[in-house]
Amino acid sequence: MQEKLEEFFKEINGGKLRGSQKILADAVGIDVTAVSKWSSGVASPSEDNIKKMARIFKKSQEELTEIFADNSKIQNYKKQNEIDFYKKELALRDKIIELLEEKIRRFENSEG
Repeated sequence: MQEKLEEFFKEINGGKLRGSQKILADAVGIDVTAVSKWSSGVASPSEDNIKKMARIFKKSQEELTEIFADNSKIQNYKKQNEIDFYKKELALRDKIIELLEEKIRRFENSEG
């Protein structure tokens, strides 16, 4: 879960979350934007980067894979819920527009 990822970041930065992405990026030899994408669940680390992190931070590859995979699943779930919400909102707006258009037609027909 997200908490696992945050704990991992804190662990590599002496208990602080702030600045930990940069530390991880420097340690693995990648750009901090890649770590930011991992953190936000947009992307997951490659197998090679998982291996590097496991070696550097003395974690198992399985543990790190699970941490990042769980985070990605959570982010995808949140995105899907957001998409579903907006689809429902658009459907409601379409219905309101349809009702208003019908009311306008009735008004125009009653005047004529």
